Amino acid sequence: MQILTTMAILAFAAACSQAEDNSPPAQADTAEAQAEADYVWTISVDPSGFYLPSTTLSANGWTVDMLVLPREFEFEAWRAGDSDYENIALWIEAYPNDAEPQINAMGQEYYPDSIRVRPDRLIMEDGRFEFYAAESPMGSVLVSGQIQAEHLQGDSMEPQADEPALIGGAEIGGERLRNVSFMHWLGH
Repeated sequence: MQILTTMAILAFAAACSQAEDNSPPAQADTAEAQAEADYVWTISVDPSGFYLPSTTLSANGWTVDMLVLPREFEFEAWRAGDSDYENIALWIEAYPNDAEPQINAMGQEYYPDSIRVRPDRLIMEDGRFEFYAAESPMGSVLVSGQIQAEHLQGDSMEPQADEPALIGGAEIGGERLRNVSFMHWLGH
């Protein structure tokens, strides 16, 4: 009888302990989990480089010039807020539709009024890409789709417009764009 009583007490104690473990996570744990969900990099290829729109990508008074993705170790440093945070290339660069291009000392065209928009959420998985910024001068910005690994630049010296490396859609300041594509370029 004493063994049954002891087992009953242990079972009751285990049930009480288990009930305590089922309590909702602390707010800090929830925020950390959300931050983890907002920044995912599990893609099996190196997608770093410049993504240039295959055709003019304009919405809400802005033209997207490029989307820039870092290497994975740079992305992790960016997420951690390392000292070179601002120097890590991870943004969408755009300029006002009415902007006049200038020529720099190297003979390259640039837009002095261009802006860089950093993501609040970046998901890079095989078969899924999402870049989202809640607020920017362009309004909210979303580019979603997938990276086509077979069309990353590789040996070609120039981006290939007929072989888009990023395909999907975009929403800029509430304006939706379908069938958006970007060429991949490693730069000079």
